[in-house]
Amino acid sequence: MSDNTSRDARVTNEQTDGVECPYCENENTVLESPFGSTMIKSQYHCEDCGNVFEHIKWEV
Repeated sequence: MSDNTSRDARVTNEQTDGVECPYCENENTVLESPFGSTMIKSQYHCEDCGNVFEHIKWEV
């Protein structure tokens, strides 16, 4: 990993509600778990379509 990559992008646990659902593209989502299948993913639930999905926690 180059110095620019490590400085410009980082993993954060400071996730909030309102991440866009990949299924219906609405932002009516709720953070279910700060950790999903791996440490860099959070698990969300969409209140509109009912799907559960994971969101990568990259901050640029």
